[in-house]
Amino acid sequence: MHQTFYIDVDEEITSIINRLRKSRAKENIFVLPRGALILQSIVNLKLLKKETEKLKKQLMIVTQDAQGRGIAEKVGIFTQPTLEGLEGGEEIKDSLVPVLINKENINIAKKDKKIPKNIGSDSFYETESREDYTETIEVAEQEKKPKTADSGSEKIILENFEKEKVRPKDEKQKRGVFLLDIFRKTPPEKPLAKKDFAGMPEEKGSRRKKMKKDTEEIKRRNDKWEKEVSDLFVGNDDSKKEIPGKASIKVGRKVKKTLIFFAFFCVVAISSVIIFLFLPEVSVKLTGITKVNNMEFEVKGDVNRVGYDYGAKSISARLLEGEIEKEMNFAATGKSEISEQKARGKITIYNEFSSSSQPLVATTRFETPDGKIFRLINGVAIPGTTSVGGEIKPGVIETEVIADRAGEEYNISPATFKIPGFKGSAKYDKFYAKSSASMKGGGTAGKELKIVSQSDIDSAKKILEQGLKNDLTESFKNKMKKEEVLLEESVETEIKRISSQEAGVAAENFTLKMEMGAKAIVFDEKNLKAIVLEMEKNKGNFTDDTRLFDVFLDYGHPTANFTEGIIEIKVNAKAVYHVKIDSEKLRNELIGKNRADCEDLIRKNYPNIKNFEAQFSPDFFPARFPLFKNNIRMQVEYNNENL
Repeated sequence: MHQTFYIDVDEEITSIINRLRKSRAKENIFVLPRGALILQSIVNLKLLKKETEKLKKQLMIVTQDAQGRGIAEKVGIFTQPTLEGLEGGEEIKDSLVPVLINKENINIAKKDKKIPKNIGSDSFYETESREDYTETIEVAEQEKKPKTADSGSEKIILENFEKEKVRPKDEKQKRGVFLLDIFRKTPPEKPLAKKDFAGMPEEKGSRRKKMKKDTEEIKRRNDKWEKEVSDLFVGNDDSKKEIPGKASIKVGRKVKKTLIFFAFFCVVAISSVIIFLFLPEVSVKLTGITKVNNMEFEVKGDVNRVGYDYGAKSISARLLEGEIEKEMNFAATGKSEISEQKARGKITIYNEFSSSSQPLVATTRFETPDGKIFRLINGVAIPGTTSVGGEIKPGVIETEVIADRAGEEYNISPATFKIPGFKGSAKYDKFYAKSSASMKGGGTAGKELKIVSQSDIDSAKKILEQGLKNDLTESFKNKMKKEEVLLEESVETEIKRISSQEAGVAAENFTLKMEMGAKAIVFDEKNLKAIVLEMEKNKGNFTDDTRLFDVFLDYGHPTANFTEGIIEIKVNAKAVYHVKIDSEKLRNELIGKNRADCEDLIRKNYPNIKNFEAQFSPDFFPARFPLFKNNIRMQVEYNNENL
């Protein structure tokens, strides 16, 4: 058994769901035209599918709209393009507007044999010949095809109805009604406006009163339909429903003002209490008393000991050794008056003639390309050529030369020299010399010349020696462990090699090179502090009201014996103690007190507090401590700067 519904093209989803809810059949067929509004939205189809499952019914959509069928099938609704194959079987008619028909009306209908036209159109209320829109409607035999009536662009489809099965006459009279299914659009018809009743008579039973009554009924149905739409998409709002039996009380304006003022007063009072109890905070900074115990003693660091020996006042030590070499340039500051000074410098002589050495006597001449003559100061022997990997390399030797004559013109830049004595032989081109630096010292009488003085050399030695010692000390520190201490006075240095320019040489600057070795003995300060604590313990300086903060050590001039690996150290120690303060007890006693009472309390009961500071927040609150101790923050500190 199924029920078929014919849906209008612009019928809303709420109207369709209402039809589905009122259906008495489990199987329901909705016939939709092309472009039906419900087929345009997948949300509407999902709502219809959900309502079908909720009512435990079956649903099929019949439409020739291929796109609409695709959307419906995507949602999970069965579809079919035509009603072919579905018309058979027993069908329940779509009864949306039940009409009461008594026996008398049926007889009138059979006599007139008229079926009303344009039901639901605008002319439904304007037809002069109809006094009552519930007049007799003839029940005709069901035809094979449904009849349609056009009103403008709107179509009203009437179902084919079957005759009611023959029943005894008394049973028909007992029922007294027949149901006629009429499909209508949703929402219901628009009610008539007030102007539509103008000029109509007011007599009793007139058509004007009847139409006004019908309009009110239509308005009631419209309100009901709007509520159903709201319930479907928004849900019922039970918060606005009145509770049965609960009377509403009207309050006067004066009473309302009084209540509002009282409520405001209560809020202000409660807020003030809360602010007074919880908002104020105090930051208290306490400065405690510091006690210092001074002691002086000597201790011995031994490279052969591990740990410390309190009785022998001996601690472990370690020997460090290292070497370093460094070269520095220094400016010459010495001055000498020139009296026919000759320029001098160094040249390198090359032998490309033979593998045999070539001796040259002192005063051998070397000539520059412009004819300036320099002579050897000492005789030399130039090494012969050598063969290295099949390649012939010349013999080379460096020596010092001096200008043949005095004068500034011999202070020449680096140059190439030939030996005039070999001129005219094969040796002339195979023996030659080169200078890598300028010749210096040439001048005439009456002028001053810068020279390297002995004081320049001595000053340079001290500077270089201290620099090497600092570098060695820094290298020792990089090798030390975390707790080890190196006293610079215990570092012993030794100069192993030094080279410098001779004094009296004319030069703007000179170079000094030095190699130094050093030794140092380092010791573990942790072991030394342990000896200090043992001494304090034996003196009875540890008490319950004090706490040892730290031990500060200062050292005198040490004496180191690197042969035996022992260093003797003079120690000046300070054991620093902090006197304890019971800050938690003080915080409990400060609750609710003003500042003056607080100062008296600290002066009488807490002699270990050296200084007291309190910062109240916010500033506009009176200088009284909060009633909750969590709002009192305590900070205890000790002055250790001058230790």
